[in-house]
Amino acid sequence: MKMVSSDCIGADRSEPGSRRRPESFDDYADEVLRTIEAAFVIVRRASLKVEKGPKMQLRETI
Repeated sequence: MKMVSSDCIGADRSEPGSRRRPESFDDYADEVLRTIEAAFVIVRRASLKVEKGPKMQLRETI
């Protein structure tokens, strides 16, 4: 497993719109997990829209 240096973790405060730098590895891990969970929610919602879309169109044409 490749180790990430502490310089790479978090955003640079001088960048506009940057978020705060995580205080510890646990904070960084929590932020990564929140990001992954949010991505799963987005993908799930998109897949539900795809599942609903064609069925509703099919019903309208029948």
